[in-house]
Amino acid sequence: MPFIDVPPSSNPLDTAPLRVHYQISTPTDSVASAIDPSLPCVLFLHPLFFAAETFHDQFGSPSLRQFNLIGLDFRVHGSTFGEVWKGFALEDLGEDVSRFITALDIPPVHVVGLSLGASAALWLSINHPSQVASTTIMSIFSPRELPEVAAGRAEIARVWLDGVEQNDMSAYNDAAFGSIQLFFGDQSIDKARRLAQYYSMPQDLAQWNDAATCERIRILGVDTVVTRTVVTTADLAKITSPVLVVHGENDLAYPTSTATDLKSLLDEAGVKKTKLTLIPDAPHFCSVHASKEINALLSSWVLSNIPESSKPLSLPTDVVSPWQAGLYPADDPMEVESSEEEDDE
Repeated sequence: MPFIDVPPSSNPLDTAPLRVHYQISTPTDSVASAIDPSLPCVLFLHPLFFAAETFHDQFGSPSLRQFNLIGLDFRVHGSTFGEVWKGFALEDLGEDVSRFITALDIPPVHVVGLSLGASAALWLSINHPSQVASTTIMSIFSPRELPEVAAGRAEIARVWLDGVEQNDMSAYNDAAFGSIQLFFGDQSIDKARRLAQYYSMPQDLAQWNDAATCERIRILGVDTVVTRTVVTTADLAKITSPVLVVHGENDLAYPTSTATDLKSLLDEAGVKKTKLTLIPDAPHFCSVHASKEINALLSSWVLSNIPESSKPLSLPTDVVSPWQAGLYPADDPMEVESSEEEDDE
């Protein structure tokens, strides 16, 4: 995955360029150095504690690889290092994404956000509508953070800090298990363990390894989410792109009313094209658990929001996710659960 330097924002606390780690996959190249300019761009924004590899199943889907797929690691996630200051807001995260789009010099994107990424995607669509061709919001946070969910995130951050201070791998594992419980429940455990063991744990150990760096993820994972500004209908009225709202019906963190209420607010705000899809039996990380359904939904959504002249002529064949080898290594000690193997589309 390459890097790109994103200049600081206008926030006086944002004093240094952000070196963003990102991935581009095209129909013919899993690890591409540039987009295919003839094809639409789909930008994936990941959730808290995990990075771009969360969208492994999407990047390995032929129905989605007919487009340019782009994933980036947020600051203090994956391989994107950076400062997170006291008072860091969702606005700061959204500006990172906007400036990334500008730095990469790509056309308006079909932005797809999951969890924290969904909030960033919605913020981008409100505040930089010219950069967005369509918006997909998956597993959006409640308008005001639920106390029990905030407490769960705070506990994960506290246990991770215990691991750092005591050099205790069991504490790291407990923190990882806590995040899996919050985001997956007892579903798709094989996929969850692979994401945690082969990607997020090694990346997080490199990112959050002393009191100062642990404070960065605590601020972003707890304070930023809890203190975020409630989105109003006046805010939503600034959106010019079509909006798809997706929510898993077995989300342990946020009820389906979070999604249905957002759909109603979008309609009340006059957003011209909106759609709500509830995924039966899916947890918070719905795109990981129900990847076959999500991939078909996203592909259809993007195709419905591009002109005929921009639509790809055919689906690619034999596509491979850029994270395939890392998640399923040749000397893999894990047993693959047959029901959770990648979908052939």
